[in-house]
Amino acid sequence: MVRIPIRLGLALTAALVVVPAGVARGGDAATAPVGQRLGGAPAVQARYQADYRAVLDPESGLAHVRWRLTGNEGYVGRISLRVDPDRYHNLEGDGTIRAQDGWIHWEPSRGRAELRYDVQLDHRRAADKGFDARMTPEWALFKGEDLFPPTRTLETVPGAEADARFTLEMPDDWSLVATRRGVGRQSVEIEEEHRLLDRPTGWMIAGKLGVTREKIAGVWFVLANPAGQDFRRMDLLAWLQVTVPELSRVLGSLPPRFVIVGAEDPMWRGGLSAPDSLYLHADRPLVQRDGTSPVIHELVHAFMHARAGKGGDWIVEGLAEWYSLEIQRRAGLMSRRRFRKALERLEQRGRAAVDLEVASSNGDTTARAVGVLDRLDHQIREATRGRRSLDDVVQRFQVERRMITTARLREVSEEISGRDLGKFFAVNTAGTHRATGVTG
Repeated sequence: MVRIPIRLGLALTAALVVVPAGVARGGDAATAPVGQRLGGAPAVQARYQADYRAVLDPESGLAHVRWRLTGNEGYVGRISLRVDPDRYHNLEGDGTIRAQDGWIHWEPSRGRAELRYDVQLDHRRAADKGFDARMTPEWALFKGEDLFPPTRTLETVPGAEADARFTLEMPDDWSLVATRRGVGRQSVEIEEEHRLLDRPTGWMIAGKLGVTREKIAGVWFVLANPAGQDFRRMDLLAWLQVTVPELSRVLGSLPPRFVIVGAEDPMWRGGLSAPDSLYLHADRPLVQRDGTSPVIHELVHAFMHARAGKGGDWIVEGLAEWYSLEIQRRAGLMSRRRFRKALERLEQRGRAAVDLEVASSNGDTTARAVGVLDRLDHQIREATRGRRSLDDVVQRFQVERRMITTARLREVSEEISGRDLGKFFAVNTAGTHRATGVTG
C-alpha cells in the first residue's frame, strides 16, 4: 500500500485519452481491435469491476471516498486526476501513486486495487458567493464530480469495459436522489455511453428530502430539495409540463431520467447544469423581468451537451438564452408581441458587448448573441421558405457532438439554408457591434 500524506483537491475537466497498455508513451503503434488482447490474439471482451463508494460524515464535513477496481488484469494501467490542493486530503492506495504538477497519477496493482482519499465537501463558487456543494447535519447537495473528479485514462486495453456501481453511505434516516436509478437504498448502477471509464456524474442530493416525480415527454423528472425548504416543486413541475414537450421537438431524444435539485441560502443564487441534471437556487424565478427563463436556459444546456470551441461560447450561451424565450412563445406562455419586446431589450443591452468571440460569454455578450441568432433564424427561414430554421442547425450540432465555433455555425447554417451567409456573419459577428437587420 502506498500512502501520500499531502492535501489534494477537486479535479478540473480533462480530455479522455486512451493509449493501449504496454505501448510506449509518445511512440506510434497500431491500436489492437476491440475484442483482442494486445498482441492480436482473439479473446472474449475484457471486463472488470469499478466500485465507487463514498461515506458522508456530516460532523466532520468530509466525504471518505474509495475507488476499487476488481478483476483488473492489466486492463487499466494508469488513471490520472487533475487536482486542486484545497479540498482533497489523505490520499492513499494500492499500486503506484505519484503527484506531479497538479496531477495525481495512479497505476493500480493488478487484480484488486483501491484509491482512497477524503473530500472537504463544502465549496463556494467564489470567495464572496454561495455554495455549489454543501453538507449540513440534515442534508448534502453536490455533484458526482465533486467526489470522483474527471479523469484522464492514459493506459487501457482497447475494448475493456467496466461494470460500475456507486454506493453512498449516509445516516440511516437519509435518502439519495441521483441521476441513475437506485439498486437498493444507497447504490446506483453507472453506464455512460460516451465514457470509457464510467464514474458517478451529475447533481445529487442526500438527506431528509422533499421529492416529486413525474414523467413528461418520455422523461422521468425527479425534483428534490431539503425537507422544509420552499423549492416550489409543483410550480416547477407545471412549467416543465408545458415547456419540455417543445424542447423535445427541438432537441430530439431526451434522457430517460433527469434530476433537478434545489436549496435555499447559503447555496449559490443561480442555476448550474450537469449531466442529466440541474441545480437551481430556491429563489430563482421561472421567468425573469427581461422575459428569459433560467429554467429553460439551463435545460437547453443540459439536454444539448454542447461544447464551445475557441470563441464559440457566445453561441452556446446565446442558444440557451434564445430558446428560453422561443420555447415560451411556442408553448403559448408568451405572445409574439412580448417576445419581440424581450428581444428588443436584449438587443439594447447587447450593444455594450464589444466582441462576441470571447473566452467566456458574459451577460452583455449573451444578450447580443440572442439578437444575432434570432436574425440567423430569419435568414434560414427566408431562404428555405419556412421549411428550415435554427432548429435544424441545433439538431445537426446534436448529432455531430463537435466543438461549436463561429466558423462551424456559419458552415452548417449555409448548408441548411443554401445561402451564402458571409456578409451576414461579417456584419453581425464583427468585433464592434454593427447595424442590425442584415439580410445577406
